[in-house]
Amino acid sequence: MTNETSHSVECDNLKAQIKQLKNELDQVTNDLLKHEYEGGMAEMSVGVLHNIGNTLTPSKIAISMLLQRLDKSPLRTHLKKILQPLENVIPDSNLPENEKQKLLKIIQILPGSLEEEYEQNILDVEKIRDKQEHIASIIALHMRYSHLKVDYCEVSVSRIIDDAVSIQSESISKRKIEIIKEIEEIPYIKIQESKLLQIFVNLLKNAYESIDLNPESNKQICLKAYVDENSNNQVIVKIKDTGIGFSAGAEKNFFDFGYTSKSEGSGFGLHFCANFLKSIDGHIIAQSEGEGKGAEFTIYLPIN
Repeated sequence: MTNETSHSVECDNLKAQIKQLKNELDQVTNDLLKHEYEGGMAEMSVGVLHNIGNTLTPSKIAISMLLQRLDKSPLRTHLKKILQPLENVIPDSNLPENEKQKLLKIIQILPGSLEEEYEQNILDVEKIRDKQEHIASIIALHMRYSHLKVDYCEVSVSRIIDDAVSIQSESISKRKIEIIKEIEEIPYIKIQESKLLQIFVNLLKNAYESIDLNPESNKQICLKAYVDENSNNQVIVKIKDTGIGFSAGAEKNFFDFGYTSKSEGSGFGLHFCANFLKSIDGHIIAQSEGEGKGAEFTIYLPIN
């Protein structure tokens, strides 16, 4: 091999190495830009949540004061006593008999009716207060997860399941869906906590929306979590619903980007779940016995 040929081969090798290094650098740059974008979005979300929380505080105080005023209102507690003297003098008054009877009837009915109205108002305000407390707890959860670093850390799967159910509790309770938990003792796993939470929230949302399409079902969502008996390095989480289910073969498209069976779906939720789990050597599968027979999503999480 001549010197010229040798130099040519070396140049080609150097060009190939430079091209490979450039591709790697481009990938690293893209990853950094992606993380910077996600960090900016998370920071903005935290700011929005903080502002909402600040707005809730004075309204919670106002609701508390309103409840106290309703509960201790003199009209509610003393009206019957106040009207008693009037009830005693009406029979001896010079009014026509029919007018006396009308006034006596009003005096007898008014305290009870007013008490009933106050009780209903108190119940309505308490419902508003409970909704506010629920919103505040959801904001607190999101704030906690928004502040998490993207690094992997040791987390409790059972606690994240509880947090996901808490976040979706309003939607679940108004549909009168029963939540059944069968959570065994599970070791902590190293994972990105916020992304695991998002997976559980997405799957719970899919579950209750599927139940909406199957109103004759017994409305249940069962959550199971345990360590795989055949392999001690995997945690299995199952989310089973009594929703509309799906026909054989339909699950092949579930995890494709953009695929959705819902009129207002984005086609991103299940795709995100599958991609993230694949990135940590886990995976997700969907099963159903057929349309109208519910569905079960099984998540496989590596312990190590």
